[in-house]
Amino acid sequence: MELAFTPEEQAFADEVRGFIRDHLPADISRRVEHDLHLTREDHMRWQQIL
Repeated sequence: MELAFTPEEQAFADEVRGFIRDHLPADISRRVEHDLHLTREDHMRWQQIL
């Protein structure tokens, strides 16, 4: 069984990581990094960005 990503899958993963790096607000990123509670407003703001 081959568990490695295909080049297309790897490219997609890189694209998603880049989008998150460029668009996730710093305050939300800090909360996620430190396993802190995200508010309803945090979730709504991120959904608007998506």
